[in-house]
Amino acid sequence: MRVGVTILFGVLLTLVSTNVNAQLVVIPQEKVHEAASPTLADEAHMLIQEGVVLNFGTLSESDPAWQTTIHWRDAKGRKTTITRITTSCSCVEADWNKRAGATTEGAIEIKFHPQGRLGGIRQMLLIYTTLSDQKPTATITLVGKVVPSDDHSTTHPYAMGPLRLRQTSLSFSPKGGVEKIAVINSGSKVLTITHDQHFSSEGIKAYTIPRELAPGEEGDLVVEWQPNSTKPTLLLEGIDLPTRKRKIDIRIKE
Repeated sequence: MRVGVTILFGVLLTLVSTNVNAQLVVIPQEKVHEAASPTLADEAHMLIQEGVVLNFGTLSESDPAWQTTIHWRDAKGRKTTITRITTSCSCVEADWNKRAGATTEGAIEIKFHPQGRLGGIRQMLLIYTTLSDQKPTATITLVGKVVPSDDHSTTHPYAMGPLRLRQTSLSFSPKGGVEKIAVINSGSKVLTITHDQHFSSEGIKAYTIPRELAPGEEGDLVVEWQPNSTKPTLLLEGIDLPTRKRKIDIRIKE
């Protein structure tokens, strides 16, 4: 289950050195708390009419973007200008009237794209104004749940019988390695998928995680390749299809 990346993760990344030689970094507890509950700007009095927690309920992964409009006002009647709105995930968008200038109230349009965001969702929006460039004037938390779609043609557009795949090709380094393809069992029987030992090249191996895919279950097709003198060829086993329709294209990066 893929859970939406929270603002906490994004902030913590900025606290850790990007030096590849760096060792384990201990994050102070107060920094962790600050990332989860950002300190607001001094004299921040932005009130959100709809509340600071927005719950979109349950969406299917194939649903169109969920959207809503929230309305804000300054509790003390002071004029302010929204300078930027940051979100904890690219799946969340925020837009507002950037030509409005300083005002005591306004509206913000919010969109959430459920594709590829299965599971519980908890994302955060930070609203910055002319009060402070370092601390947000207000925060909004977006919560809900995304469930698999009954129509898998959008999220897993390729079909090999009951096995639907996000893609049917993989690119490997000349040194080999491990690559994955997101899959789902759209049939009514358990699927056990492996590499066809008769038609797949030596040094290539395929299996799913979990090893047995129950009807409606999502997983990953894991492909391992150890380079040898032959061009890698992969055909899957466990699907009742002609040979040519069970092939995964393997490409070698230059």
